[in-house]
Order: sequence, then C-alpha cells, then structure tokens
Amino acid sequence: MRHLRWPARPLNLALLAAGVCGLAAVAQTRINASLGERISSSVVAALISFGVGFLVLLILITARASTRASASGLWRTCARWELLSGGLIGAAFVTASIYATQQVGVAVYIVVAVTGQVFGGLIVDQTSLSAAGKVPITTARVAAAVLAALGAILTQLGKPLGDLTLLPIFAAFATSALMPLQIAINARIGQACGSSQVAAMVTFAVGTVGLAVIVTPLAGFGFGSLSAFPLEPWLYLGGLLGAAFITLLAWVAQRVDVLRLGLLFIGGQLLGGLAADAFIPGGPGVSAYVVVGSGITLAAVGVAGRSHRGRAETSRSYRKTPSQQDCGKY
Repeated sequence: MRHLRWPARPLNLALLAAGVCGLAAVAQTRINASLGERISSSVVAALISFGVGFLVLLILITARASTRASASGLWRTCARWELLSGGLIGAAFVTASIYATQQVGVAVYIVVAVTGQVFGGLIVDQTSLSAAGKVPITTARVAAAVLAALGAILTQLGKPLGDLTLLPIFAAFATSALMPLQIAINARIGQACGSSQVAAMVTFAVGTVGLAVIVTPLAGFGFGSLSAFPLEPWLYLGGLLGAAFITLLAWVAQRVDVLRLGLLFIGGQLLGGLAADAFIPGGPGVSAYVVVGSGITLAAVGVAGRSHRGRAETSRSYRKTPSQQDCGKY
C-alpha cells in the first residue's frame, strides 16, 4: 500500500467515469431513437432531449446557492465564443449523426465518427484548450488512435452498408472531430466557474436554441407532429441521461486528456451495445467481431496512457482553483 499515491485515485475514478458515460450514451441513443420513431422525427426527438436536459440542469443549478453564484459569474470568467461553441457543436453533431446514419447506414457512421473523434482528441490535447494539460502528439498516442479506428471497423464487419456518398461521410467526420473540442471547452468553463453542472447547462441551453432553429421550419413542413407526443415517461429520459454524462464528462476532462477520455467513452459505448445485443430479446446476439473490436478499443486506452508515465502536469492541473483556471485567459 505504500506505493499508492493520492493523485492516482481521482485519476482512476475519472477514467472509470468516462467509460460509464459511454454506457449511459448507449441508453440515451436508444431512448431518443424510440422517441424519434414514435413522433416520426429524429431531429424533433433530439430537440426534446436537449430541452429536457436543459430544464433538469436549470432546476438543479437554481436550487443551490453555490451553483447559482457559479452561473452568475460566467460572463466574467469565460469568453463569449466559449459559451456558444460547445452547444452549437453538440447541436451540429446530433443533426449530422441523424443525417449521416440515414444516408450511409449505422455501420459506416460509427466507423467514421470514431475515427473523427479520436484524431480530433489528438489535436485538441496538444493545444492549450485541453483543461487537463497540454499533451504532445507521440507515437504511442497515434498508435492508440489507429487501434481505436481499427476496433470500430471490426465491430461493424458484416453489418449492412448504405450508399457511400461523400457529403454525409464528411459531415459525420467533421462534427465528430469537433466533439473533443466541445468536451475541452466544457471542462474549461467548469474550471472557470467552479461547476461542471453549469458548464453542461450552457451546452444544453445553446444546443436547445440551435436545434429549435432547425426544427421550427421542419415542423412547418410536417416533419414530426408537435401535437401528438407519446405519454410514456421513459421516452423522455434521454435528456436526463445526457445531462448526467455531459456534466460528468466536463468533470473528467479536467483530470484526463481528451484522447483517453474519448477512447474510454467509445469503449463504454461499444460494451453497452454489446450488452444490449446480448440481452435484449430478439436482438442480433453477441458477435465475435464486436467482442474483439471492443477489446482493441479498450486496449488503445493503455497504449495512449504510456506517454503519461512520469508526467505530473495532469495531476497538477485539477488541483488549481477556479480563479487560476480562468478559461478566458488562455
């Protein structure tokens, strides 16, 4: 026990939390998909999910004096583009994922999205945007990104493909590559104001407005009925799950580099999908490709972590006070 050090404990907890977020994202995706089918509009379902998440976080934040104070200080501690960009990236990601999935199929979308996210994480980590500390691109980290992409490809072998058209593939890759930036910005906002909940609320507020701008004209043309929502409460839990894991990711990203966070998040999603396939009645069952691909993606986390041995930058970063982490001063 003498060799254990305190900084390792919150780091390990943060790594575990990133994987749990991936599991929650699987449940959220399936709930939102079910809601989208019931109201005949995936985009409207995304808006509902964002709106529910925003309301939940708003209630939690206004109920506590400390988080109310954190929210009131946002304009003093964060740049305006930071407060807007996270939510807009989230709204763009949701919209692109719906469009790309419909055009090229789930299998192609997952591979493209995973590839975009891991290589986006490589770039964000080597900039001053990373709240957990700047991490240069190394051979180990590039190898981890390649392994994750290969693992994603394996999990989708044998699944049907859609039309391989350029525009939806580009949209999926571009918005997925921006997701690590959203995570880093949320972490910066959380550090600056002292509350990850407030950072998540900003994302949901801006994302809700962005999606409303998209949905309003679509609803006018009959894409989704705004007067016939289903009454089952569980169909609206997607926003609650989203609020929980976006808040947790904002906390994790203050302690873990974005690449490893993304790898664990993806690994959690793959394992969640594997469990759903195995235990949901009438599902496709367990595929050896998914098992091996998930294992490769999780192994990539260890490969990415090799470049962190002996580094103290990350453990120092999260011990700084919010005033030292003013997100408007980098």
